[in-house]
Amino acid sequence: RMEVELDKPKVCGTCGARDAPLKCPCKAVFYCNAECQRASWKEHRGECTHDLERKLEKDRRRLEGNDPAIVVALFSLGHLYQAQHRLAEAEEKFLEVRRICLPVEEGWGWQNAAAVSSRLGCIYEDQDKLDDALDMQKQALRLYRRVTGDDDDVDVAMTLNSLGSVLARMGQLDRAMAKHKKAHEILSRLYGDDHPSATVVLTNMANTLTLQGREEEATAVREKALGTYRCSLGSESDQVVGTLVSLGNSYAVQGKFEEAHGKFEEALATVRRIHPERNPLEATILMSMGQAQVDQGKLDDAVAMYNKAYRIQRKTTGLETADVARTLLNTGNVLGHQGKFEAAMDKYSEALAIFRRVVGDEHAEVAHTLSRMAVCKEDLGDVEGAVVCLREAQSIYRKRGISHGVAVQVDAALERLGVGRSLLCGVWVLFVHVLFVFFGWFLFCLCVFGRHSGRQQGGFWCGWCFLDPSS
Repeated sequence: RMEVELDKPKVCGTCGARDAPLKCPCKAVFYCNAECQRASWKEHRGECTHDLERKLEKDRRRLEGNDPAIVVALFSLGHLYQAQHRLAEAEEKFLEVRRICLPVEEGWGWQNAAAVSSRLGCIYEDQDKLDDALDMQKQALRLYRRVTGDDDDVDVAMTLNSLGSVLARMGQLDRAMAKHKKAHEILSRLYGDDHPSATVVLTNMANTLTLQGREEEATAVREKALGTYRCSLGSESDQVVGTLVSLGNSYAVQGKFEEAHGKFEEALATVRRIHPERNPLEATILMSMGQAQVDQGKLDDAVAMYNKAYRIQRKTTGLETADVARTLLNTGNVLGHQGKFEAAMDKYSEALAIFRRVVGDEHAEVAHTLSRMAVCKEDLGDVEGAVVCLREAQSIYRKRGISHGVAVQVDAALERLGVGRSLLCGVWVLFVHVLFVFFGWFLFCLCVFGRHSGRQQGGFWCGWCFLDPSS
């Protein structure tokens, strides 16, 4: 995965003033001046990766390499990097924790190795490395079971839940649902049905039900999760907002647009009360509202929603994020449906450039964007350009081992455009050519050998036969 310095809004971490010129070496916060930095240092120093890295180096020189204090420092740094979406740096720290802890067969060694294995699984899932994510979550599960000796443990349950999420993304929906159900049973026994951890599992169960096409059941599960969150966390929480958005999406999929609109509006009102300043959650809600407008054929309204979401994202998270790229991608899709192919291509190109910088050239998001660009290029009459996009998308999907969903559509599009057939024909022609060359050399060598052998025996080879003059 490529790492880039994200274009974050330059808001002072102390006074909130915009266009703050100074940036902490950790790259996570800006300041107006040295006074603002000193004023916030007490709160920030525990989250400053630059300062924590310096302390870690001092600890390495002072302590042995496998000292528990070094493990704690590495884990803390990995957690902070993961929260900042600096995944390569988080992976490096977590892998070092695994290397230190796995040989330590005491409880703390396996416990920490299990924890970082699960974190690594989440990182690989974010990077779309689903096989690696599945392997890490399985290792985490085995280690937790060694430590606890049974399944009635919260860490075992949450790892089962993570396993289910990975399996769902891999299309193994029945196995995913079995993992989610097992996790929910454990958490319900330990804490009761209304515990937030059990509710997290419920939301993942609902997502899997949606992928299985069981949207009515998914809606019922999400309604239950919403009620549980309200009881345990209150109505003014980000978890409630997220569940309201998911419910709105469920109703929209079922064509119940009035109910969907009600959930979206409630989510918007809640997030604006919780976060008086603009918040990325508001953009997420607007994106869902835009998709509902698309489903109703209200394409102009959808573009307006997406544009508003884009403006909020630009102010809150900056332009260099995958969410911004997805907003541009969705806007391009709508413009394409409206026949505004040039405008759609502009959005796709911008989205593709961001995806390449943020997630790397071989991420599934890049392949998906290329597939949409190919459709647009074909509509513009640029079949050759469409084929170039489709070939790159196909290459990415095959490297990733993805053979479902859009990957199937890409293969079909190449076949429809004749690329698959022409490639197969080309391979066949090459094979026949090589075959003829081989037989030609074989016959040539046979004749040469035959003449030499025939002279020695008083005869000669003619084609496949040896002619003896004496006969």
